[in-house]
Amino acid sequence: MRSLLLLVLILSVVGLPLYLYAQKHLSTPKPIVVETAKTLPKYPTAKYWLVDEGKQLCIEQLFNCGNSIPVTFTTEDKWESIYGYFRQEMAYYNWTTNSQVFTSVPGSIVFGRDNCQAILSPNYGFMQKTTQNYKIDLTCQPKEPGQ
Repeated sequence: MRSLLLLVLILSVVGLPLYLYAQKHLSTPKPIVVETAKTLPKYPTAKYWLVDEGKQLCIEQLFNCGNSIPVTFTTEDKWESIYGYFRQEMAYYNWTTNSQVFTSVPGSIVFGRDNCQAILSPNYGFMQKTTQNYKIDLTCQPKEPGQ
């Protein structure tokens, strides 16, 4: 019984400050990022497609908070097919890329448009060598005055 009380006390002393710190540093994505994420082409055979608009832990001094949003999706298609689809489809939405296939498909692809950047890559889980999960990390910087 005494060890249980000690455990609860330790967890309270450590957990409460961490919880309060996290609550203070949660931020939601800025509207421009959310709007841009919703215009990304959805992969046609995606079983699951999520634009995560929820609050994210962010330390303002280290990161430019609120300017990024993850988009995740699941499909049984192979990375090569997903790469090819987005490389072609994103061009229709005025996104550009310098990615090329030389000997094999790169492990990720970076797109740019206006003040935004989208990085598409497989989203491997812990100790996972194959994936059906993919992620688009979308980041948009605020426009400078006069742009």
